[in-house]
Amino acid sequence: MSLTRYYTATSLDGFIADDGHSLDWLFTRQQDRAGPLNYADFLGAVGAVAMGSTTYEWILDHGSGWPYEIPCWVFTHRALRVVPDAAVTFTSGDVAAVHAEVAAAAGGRDVWIVGGGDLAGQFADAGLLDEVIVYVAPVTLGAGAPLLPRRVELRLEETARNSDFVTARYLPGGALDPAYGTGGVVAVHVAPGDAVEPGTVLIEVESEKATFEVEAGHAGTVRELLVAEGDEAKVGDVVARIEPA
Repeated sequence: MSLTRYYTATSLDGFIADDGHSLDWLFTRQQDRAGPLNYADFLGAVGAVAMGSTTYEWILDHGSGWPYEIPCWVFTHRALRVVPDAAVTFTSGDVAAVHAEVAAAAGGRDVWIVGGGDLAGQFADAGLLDEVIVYVAPVTLGAGAPLLPRRVELRLEETARNSDFVTARYLPGGALDPAYGTGGVVAVHVAPGDAVEPGTVLIEVESEKATFEVEAGHAGTVRELLVAEGDEAKVGDVVARIEPA
């Protein structure tokens, strides 16, 4: 199943760039390129990327060339430089409408929200953000571009040390509890368009250990159900996308 994932690095106080848009604080850190939640393994599963205009311009200004061979969507409300022969689409559309196009272009692979934090937050607001992966650097910046400039409820799924960084992977509400492994969906209690509150039962799953309920993690409206009765669901699967109230 294709996932929409926000993968980035952040300072300890929650900024992905300083107030001068510099990443000097990041590139001086040591990391194991084959270690936990490493970039190469992540990128290998990605079929399309999306980013905001500031991220796009930073890549053009600081890179040695356009780094992606896969399709890219840039969300912008102004004219930007064009990279010759790059598969870049500029859009000012709503993330919910554009997401379907991006996911289709990914061809069953993952969609990477490169940045910035506001764009990732818009995907979260639309119930379309399936996973957040962060590398936390041992530095505070005091100001800058925030990791996520809004409230987003997440659940810690995985954490590890990678050299200078603490790495962490988070899932949103509506994801399977890791304690129960794999099971079959035996009941679905909501439908797209239904309003839910924290604790509303979305589905029931029967595993070897128990029959358990998967609940909504926040209030909102069910935008999409990703499982049906009789499906198999495993740890890490997102079972519903819920647009926050």
